[in-house]
Amino acid sequence: MRLVKGSPSTSMNDYQLNTTTMIRHAVRNFPDREIVYRSDNQIHRYTYKEAFNRMSKVANFLEIQLGVKPGDKIGVLDWNSKRHFELYFAIPGIGATLLQMNLRISADDLSYVTNHSEAKYIFVDESLLPVAEAIAPNLTTVEGFIVMSDKPLSEIKTSLSPLYHYEEGIEKESAEYDWPMIDETTAYSACYTSGTTGKPKGVYYSHRNIYLHTLEAATLIGVNSHDCLLVIVPMFHGQSWGFVHVAAMMGAKIILPGRYAAEDTSPLVDLMIEEKVTFAGGSPAIFMPMLHYIRTLERKPDLSRARFLSGATEPPV
Repeated sequence: MRLVKGSPSTSMNDYQLNTTTMIRHAVRNFPDREIVYRSDNQIHRYTYKEAFNRMSKVANFLEIQLGVKPGDKIGVLDWNSKRHFELYFAIPGIGATLLQMNLRISADDLSYVTNHSEAKYIFVDESLLPVAEAIAPNLTTVEGFIVMSDKPLSEIKTSLSPLYHYEEGIEKESAEYDWPMIDETTAYSACYTSGTTGKPKGVYYSHRNIYLHTLEAATLIGVNSHDCLLVIVPMFHGQSWGFVHVAAMMGAKIILPGRYAAEDTSPLVDLMIEEKVTFAGGSPAIFMPMLHYIRTLERKPDLSRARFLSGATEPPV
């Protein structure tokens, strides 16, 4: 294709499209918008502003305590959680690349993905310590693990070493961080294919890529600051279809359900009803059990404002 360059413009061509721009916009314009998250079957709430303060602490923790540099790959083993949300912006925000570690692939493939990406550290939810322990002996580049738990480090039982603690680590850091302007061609996230026709292949998404995708997706589904998004699509693969970034860019309320299972999607429906969710994306494997559960309810929910985007496989009529 021929590249044609005409008369130069004067409209901020050097302004970089990156994920930090998104979250700073959200905090500046919607600081008190709620982020609701489920942890240990309890519902908790905080705001975009409070989340951003923690992101700043995480950024300081990464740089000061772990010595993470731009270009380093940092793995995350987690569900759709509050901490995963914070890492979605803190890791790319310092110029590192977030490695999405797919919980649905084999231990061999997960080990391969971690080594191939040359991951330096892995953040791991306490409930997923067995997964990290299973692959740890095969890892060649990982220098340490950061456990994510509300328990103190002294109560965590694991063979992983060296081991750091998310909450104890960021508690020592400042909520002020001088966020750099990340070049938009930098890889913000590494997502590997599932390896169905060979070894998993790395897809390294740029900041510019997710920024433009976010604009497109927000326009397609018509999200605005009055919406409430339930994040069903796993955040550990495929950027959760970009819906986390859509919510942040548009200042929408976010619902993070934590761990859930296709065998029991009632917690998702209960959250959807209680929080008056107006948008969710997912697969028929999740939506159909949700529908079956709704049919058992004596009082049917009013979903007249809700939109649902189905993907992965074709849903039944």
